[in-house]
Amino acid sequence: MNYRSIDDLNRIIVENIYRIPQDVDLIVGIPRSGMLVGTILALHSNKQLTDVDSYIAGKLMSSGLCRASIGKKIGTLDDVRKALVIDDSLLTGTEMSRVKKLIEDAGLSDKTIFATAICNPERVKEVDIAFELCAPPRVFEWNLMHGHMLKHCCVDIDGVLCVDPTNEQNDDGSNYLDFLESARPLWAPTARIGILVTSRLEKYRSQTENWLKNEGIQYDKLEMMQYNTMHERQAAKAYGKFKASIYSKSDKVLFIESSEVTTEEISRLSGKPALCIESHNLYDPAGIPHVKQNLKLIFKSGNSFISKLLRKFKNLVSV
Repeated sequence: MNYRSIDDLNRIIVENIYRIPQDVDLIVGIPRSGMLVGTILALHSNKQLTDVDSYIAGKLMSSGLCRASIGKKIGTLDDVRKALVIDDSLLTGTEMSRVKKLIEDAGLSDKTIFATAICNPERVKEVDIAFELCAPPRVFEWNLMHGHMLKHCCVDIDGVLCVDPTNEQNDDGSNYLDFLESARPLWAPTARIGILVTSRLEKYRSQTENWLKNEGIQYDKLEMMQYNTMHERQAAKAYGKFKASIYSKSDKVLFIESSEVTTEEISRLSGKPALCIESHNLYDPAGIPHVKQNLKLIFKSGNSFISKLLRKFKNLVSV
Protein backbone atom coordinates (compact mmCIF):
# COMPACT_ATOMS: atom_id res chain seq x y z
CA MET A 1 0.00 0.00 0.00
CA ASN A 2 1.43 3.37 -1.03
CA TYR A 3 0.24 6.46 0.86
CA ARG A 4 0.88 10.09 0.00
CA SER A 5 -0.01 13.00 2.28
CA ILE A 6 -0.40 16.64 1.26
CA ASP A 7 3.07 17.18 2.74
CA ASP A 8 4.36 14.44 0.43
CA LEU A 9 2.62 16.08 -2.51
CA ASN A 10 4.28 19.42 -1.79
CA ARG A 11 7.68 17.69 -1.53
CA ILE A 12 7.13 15.88 -4.83
CA ILE A 13 6.27 19.16 -6.57
CA VAL A 14 9.20 21.10 -5.12
CA GLU A 15 11.68 18.36 -6.02
CA ASN A 16 10.49 18.39 -9.63
CA ILE A 17 10.10 22.08 -10.41
CA TYR A 18 13.42 22.00 -12.28
CA ARG A 19 11.84 19.66 -14.83
CA ILE A 20 9.31 22.26 -15.97
CA PRO A 21 10.47 23.73 -19.31
CA GLN A 22 11.56 27.36 -19.17
CA ASP A 23 9.01 28.44 -21.78
CA VAL A 24 6.01 27.31 -19.68
CA ASP A 25 4.09 30.49 -18.79
CA LEU A 26 0.83 28.98 -17.55
CA ILE A 27 -0.15 26.14 -15.21
CA VAL A 28 -3.50 24.48 -15.99
CA GLY A 29 -5.00 22.30 -13.28
CA ILE A 30 -7.41 19.46 -14.05
CA PRO A 31 -10.32 19.88 -11.58
CA ARG A 32 -10.59 19.04 -8.83
CA SER A 33 -7.46 17.41 -7.41
CA GLY A 34 -5.31 18.71 -10.25
CA MET A 35 -6.13 22.23 -9.09
CA LEU A 36 -4.44 21.44 -5.77
CA VAL A 37 -1.27 20.39 -7.60
CA GLY A 38 -1.55 23.26 -10.05
CA THR A 39 -1.95 25.85 -7.29
CA ILE A 40 1.08 24.60 -5.34
CA LEU A 41 3.18 24.45 -8.50
CA ALA A 42 2.05 27.90 -9.67
CA LEU A 43 2.82 29.44 -6.29
CA HIS A 44 6.27 27.87 -6.03
CA SER A 45 7.20 28.83 -9.59
CA ASN A 46 5.30 32.15 -9.63
CA LYS A 47 3.46 31.27 -12.83
CA GLN A 48 -0.14 32.07 -13.64
CA LEU A 49 -2.84 29.49 -13.05
CA THR A 50 -6.12 28.47 -14.60
CA ASP A 51 -8.33 25.39 -14.97
CA VAL A 52 -8.96 23.32 -18.09
CA ASP A 53 -12.31 24.85 -19.07
CA SER A 54 -10.98 28.39 -18.61
CA TYR A 55 -7.86 27.55 -20.63
CA ILE A 56 -10.00 26.33 -23.52
CA ALA A 57 -12.17 29.46 -23.23
CA GLY A 58 -9.09 31.71 -23.18
CA LYS A 59 -9.64 32.89 -19.61
CA LEU A 60 -6.80 33.26 -17.10
CA MET A 61 -7.09 33.55 -13.34
CA SER A 62 -5.92 36.70 -11.58
CA SER A 63 -2.60 36.45 -9.75
CA GLY A 64 -3.38 39.04 -7.09
CA LEU A 65 -1.59 42.37 -6.70
CA CYS A 66 1.51 40.94 -5.03
CA ARG A 67 2.12 38.15 -7.52
CA ALA A 68 1.18 40.27 -10.53
CA SER A 69 3.92 42.76 -9.73
CA ILE A 70 6.62 40.10 -9.90
CA GLY A 71 7.75 38.33 -13.05
CA LYS A 72 6.17 38.14 -16.49
CA LYS A 73 2.51 39.10 -16.76
CA ILE A 74 0.31 37.04 -19.09
CA GLY A 75 -2.58 39.16 -20.33
CA THR A 76 -4.26 36.80 -22.80
CA LEU A 77 -3.89 33.28 -24.09
CA ASP A 78 -1.97 34.66 -27.07
CA ASP A 79 0.80 35.69 -24.64
CA VAL A 80 1.27 32.09 -23.47
CA ARG A 81 4.24 30.32 -25.02
CA LYS A 82 3.55 26.95 -23.37
CA ALA A 83 0.91 25.72 -20.93
CA LEU A 84 1.45 22.81 -18.56
CA VAL A 85 -1.74 20.82 -17.93
CA ILE A 86 -1.38 18.83 -14.71
CA ASP A 87 -3.34 16.39 -12.56
CA ASP A 88 -2.61 14.99 -9.11
CA SER A 89 -2.32 11.42 -10.33
CA LEU A 90 -2.61 9.16 -13.33
CA LEU A 91 -3.82 5.63 -12.70
CA THR A 92 -5.74 4.36 -15.74
CA GLY A 93 -5.24 7.38 -17.99
CA THR A 94 -8.97 7.84 -18.65
CA GLU A 95 -9.21 11.41 -17.33
CA MET A 96 -5.97 12.53 -18.96
CA SER A 97 -7.14 11.15 -22.32
CA ARG A 98 -10.43 13.02 -21.98
CA VAL A 99 -8.64 16.31 -21.25
CA LYS A 100 -6.19 15.79 -24.12
CA LYS A 101 -9.14 15.37 -26.51
CA LEU A 102 -10.75 18.60 -25.25
CA ILE A 103 -7.52 20.53 -25.76
CA GLU A 104 -6.94 18.99 -29.19
CA ASP A 105 -10.47 19.95 -30.27
CA ALA A 106 -9.79 23.51 -29.06
CA GLY A 107 -6.68 23.71 -31.25
CA LEU A 108 -4.33 24.14 -28.30
CA SER A 109 -2.24 20.98 -28.57
CA ASP A 110 0.80 22.73 -30.07
CA LYS A 111 1.26 24.97 -27.04
CA THR A 112 0.35 22.38 -24.37
CA ILE A 113 2.34 19.76 -22.49
CA PHE A 114 0.89 17.30 -19.98
CA ALA A 115 2.08 16.26 -16.54
CA THR A 116 1.03 14.43 -13.42
CA ALA A 117 2.41 14.56 -9.90
CA ILE A 118 1.98 10.83 -9.20
CA CYS A 119 1.92 8.29 -11.99
CA ASN A 120 1.21 4.59 -12.37
CA PRO A 121 4.51 3.23 -13.82
CA GLU A 122 2.52 1.37 -16.48
CA ARG A 123 1.08 4.67 -17.77
CA VAL A 124 4.14 6.91 -17.70
CA LYS A 125 4.25 7.25 -21.50
CA GLU A 126 0.83 8.94 -21.49
CA VAL A 127 2.25 12.22 -20.11
CA ASP A 128 5.22 14.39 -20.99
CA ILE A 129 6.32 14.70 -17.36
CA ALA A 130 5.62 12.38 -14.43
CA PHE A 131 6.97 13.76 -11.16
CA GLU A 132 6.87 10.50 -9.18
CA LEU A 133 6.15 6.90 -10.14
CA CYS A 134 3.89 5.13 -7.66
CA ALA A 135 2.34 1.74 -8.32
CA PRO A 136 -1.13 0.81 -7.06
CA PRO A 137 -2.56 0.15 -4.61
CA ARG A 138 -2.18 3.72 -3.39
CA VAL A 139 -4.20 6.14 -1.28
CA PHE A 140 -3.97 9.91 -0.97
CA GLU A 141 -4.74 12.13 2.02
CA TRP A 142 -6.62 14.68 -0.09
CA ASN A 143 -9.27 12.24 -1.34
CA LEU A 144 -9.08 9.51 1.28
CA MET A 145 -12.69 9.88 2.44
CA HIS A 146 -14.28 10.45 -0.94
CA GLY A 147 -13.23 7.62 -3.23
CA HIS A 148 -14.13 4.02 -3.97
CA MET A 149 -11.16 2.91 -1.86
CA LEU A 150 -13.15 3.57 1.32
CA LYS A 151 -15.38 0.54 0.78
CA HIS A 152 -12.25 -1.60 1.09
CA CYS A 153 -11.31 -0.06 4.46
CA CYS A 154 -11.93 -0.53 8.15
CA VAL A 155 -12.41 2.87 9.78
CA ASP A 156 -12.28 4.06 13.39
CA ILE A 157 -14.96 6.50 14.61
CA ASP A 158 -13.69 8.65 17.50
CA GLY A 159 -10.79 10.78 16.32
CA VAL A 160 -11.57 10.06 12.67
CA LEU A 161 -15.24 10.61 11.90
CA CYS A 162 -15.80 12.74 14.98
CA VAL A 163 -13.80 14.39 17.76
CA ASP A 164 -12.67 12.29 20.71
CA PRO A 165 -14.70 12.75 23.91
CA THR A 166 -13.09 14.86 26.61
CA ASN A 167 -12.28 13.30 29.98
CA GLU A 168 -15.40 14.94 31.38
CA GLN A 169 -17.57 13.58 28.59
CA ASN A 170 -16.08 10.09 28.80
CA ASP A 171 -17.90 9.11 32.03
CA ASP A 172 -19.83 6.08 30.73
CA GLY A 173 -22.94 7.93 31.87
CA SER A 174 -25.10 10.92 31.04
CA ASN A 175 -22.22 13.08 29.79
CA TYR A 176 -21.13 10.35 27.43
CA LEU A 177 -24.67 9.90 26.13
CA ASP A 178 -24.79 13.62 25.39
CA PHE A 179 -21.47 13.29 23.52
CA LEU A 180 -22.74 10.38 21.42
CA GLU A 181 -25.75 12.40 20.32
CA SER A 182 -23.92 15.62 19.49
CA ALA A 183 -20.30 14.69 18.69
CA ARG A 184 -18.72 17.24 16.35
CA PRO A 185 -17.77 15.66 12.99
CA LEU A 186 -14.13 15.69 11.88
CA TRP A 187 -13.76 13.95 8.54
CA ALA A 188 -17.02 13.79 6.59
CA PRO A 189 -16.85 10.83 4.21
CA THR A 190 -18.94 11.02 1.06
CA ALA A 191 -18.14 7.45 0.02
CA ARG A 192 -19.43 4.27 1.60
CA ILE A 193 -17.22 2.73 4.29
CA GLY A 194 -16.59 -1.01 4.40
CA ILE A 195 -16.46 -1.69 8.16
CA LEU A 196 -16.62 0.75 11.06
CA VAL A 197 -14.54 -0.67 13.92
CA THR A 198 -14.79 1.27 17.16
CA SER A 199 -13.77 0.92 20.79
CA ARG A 200 -17.22 2.14 21.77
CA LEU A 201 -19.20 -0.41 23.75
CA GLU A 202 -21.93 -2.49 22.19
CA LYS A 203 -24.48 -1.04 24.61
CA TYR A 204 -24.12 2.29 22.78
CA ARG A 205 -24.94 0.85 19.35
CA SER A 206 -28.28 2.63 18.92
CA GLN A 207 -26.84 6.04 19.80
CA THR A 208 -23.89 5.47 17.48
CA GLU A 209 -26.09 4.32 14.60
CA ASN A 210 -28.36 7.34 15.06
CA TRP A 211 -25.41 9.73 14.92
CA LEU A 212 -24.04 8.05 11.79
CA LYS A 213 -27.46 8.27 10.14
CA ASN A 214 -27.88 11.92 11.06
CA GLU A 215 -24.44 12.71 9.60
CA GLY A 216 -25.24 10.85 6.39
CA ILE A 217 -22.36 8.38 6.86
CA GLN A 218 -22.88 5.16 4.93
CA TYR A 219 -21.24 1.87 5.88
CA ASP A 220 -21.69 -1.87 5.46
CA LYS A 221 -21.00 -3.03 9.01
CA LEU A 222 -20.41 -1.66 12.51
CA GLU A 223 -18.22 -3.59 14.97
CA MET A 224 -18.18 -2.55 18.66
CA MET A 225 -16.47 -3.85 21.82
CA GLN A 226 -18.44 -6.25 24.01
CA TYR A 227 -17.45 -5.17 27.55
CA ASN A 228 -20.18 -4.15 29.98
CA THR A 229 -18.52 -0.99 31.30
CA MET A 230 -15.86 1.51 30.35
CA HIS A 231 -13.74 0.35 33.33
CA GLU A 232 -13.80 -3.25 32.06
CA ARG A 233 -12.72 -2.06 28.63
CA GLN A 234 -9.92 0.09 30.02
CA ALA A 235 -8.65 -2.72 32.25
CA ALA A 236 -8.50 -5.12 29.30
CA LYS A 237 -6.32 -2.72 27.24
CA ALA A 238 -7.38 -4.60 24.13
CA TYR A 239 -8.13 -1.75 21.74
CA GLY A 240 -5.54 -2.68 19.14
CA LYS A 241 -6.10 -6.42 19.56
CA PHE A 242 -9.86 -6.04 19.05
CA LYS A 243 -9.50 -3.88 15.95
CA ALA A 244 -6.75 -6.07 14.48
CA SER A 245 -8.91 -9.16 14.97
CA ILE A 246 -11.81 -7.69 13.01
CA TYR A 247 -9.48 -6.36 10.32
CA SER A 248 -7.48 -9.57 9.86
CA LYS A 249 -10.64 -11.66 9.45
CA SER A 250 -12.03 -9.31 6.82
CA ASP A 251 -11.15 -8.80 3.16
CA LYS A 252 -10.39 -5.11 3.77
CA VAL A 253 -7.01 -3.79 2.67
CA LEU A 254 -6.52 -0.72 4.90
CA PHE A 255 -7.39 0.28 8.48
CA ILE A 256 -7.83 4.02 9.14
CA GLU A 257 -7.20 4.75 12.83
CA SER A 258 -6.76 7.86 14.99
CA SER A 259 -4.24 6.73 17.61
CA GLU A 260 -0.60 6.31 16.58
CA VAL A 261 0.05 3.55 19.13
CA THR A 262 -3.08 1.65 18.15
CA THR A 263 -2.31 2.05 14.44
CA GLU A 264 1.07 0.37 14.87
CA GLU A 265 -0.48 -2.42 16.91
CA ILE A 266 -3.26 -3.02 14.40
CA SER A 267 -0.75 -3.35 11.57
CA ARG A 268 1.60 -5.58 13.56
CA LEU A 269 -1.12 -7.96 14.78
CA SER A 270 -3.08 -8.12 11.52
CA GLY A 271 -0.09 -8.19 9.18
CA LYS A 272 -1.90 -5.62 7.01
CA PRO A 273 -1.47 -1.87 6.37
CA ALA A 274 -2.86 0.65 8.85
CA LEU A 275 -2.94 4.44 8.52
CA CYS A 276 -2.85 6.91 11.40
CA ILE A 277 -5.01 9.78 10.22
CA GLU A 278 -3.66 12.22 12.81
CA SER A 279 0.06 11.77 12.08
CA HIS A 280 -0.38 10.74 8.41
CA ASN A 281 1.92 7.76 8.99
CA LEU A 282 1.28 4.48 7.21
CA TYR A 283 2.37 1.21 8.82
CA ASP A 284 2.77 -1.49 6.20
CA PRO A 285 4.26 -4.89 7.11
CA ALA A 286 4.78 -5.55 3.40
CA GLY A 287 7.48 -2.90 3.37
CA ILE A 288 9.38 -0.86 5.94
CA PRO A 289 6.76 0.72 8.20
CA HIS A 290 6.91 4.32 9.24
CA VAL A 291 10.31 4.90 7.66
CA LYS A 292 10.37 8.69 7.81
CA GLN A 293 9.32 8.89 11.44
CA ASN A 294 11.73 6.16 12.50
CA LEU A 295 14.62 8.00 10.85
CA LYS A 296 13.62 11.21 12.61
CA LEU A 297 13.61 9.36 15.93
CA ILE A 298 17.05 7.93 15.27
CA PHE A 299 18.50 11.39 14.76
CA LYS A 300 16.68 12.80 17.78
CA SER A 301 17.33 9.94 20.20
CA GLY A 302 20.80 8.82 19.18
CA ASN A 303 22.18 5.30 18.92
CA SER A 304 20.25 4.05 21.95
CA PHE A 305 17.13 4.06 19.82
CA ILE A 306 18.57 1.82 17.11
CA SER A 307 18.37 -1.36 19.20
CA LYS A 308 14.72 -0.62 19.98
CA LEU A 309 14.02 -0.01 16.30
CA LEU A 310 15.68 -3.28 15.29
CA ARG A 311 13.60 -5.18 17.85
CA LYS A 312 10.50 -3.55 16.39
CA PHE A 313 11.39 -4.69 12.86
CA LYS A 314 12.18 -8.18 14.17
CA ASN A 315 8.72 -8.42 15.72
CA LEU A 316 7.13 -7.30 12.44
CA VAL A 317 8.99 -9.94 10.46
CA SER A 318 7.88 -12.65 12.89
CA VAL A 319 4.16 -11.80 12.55
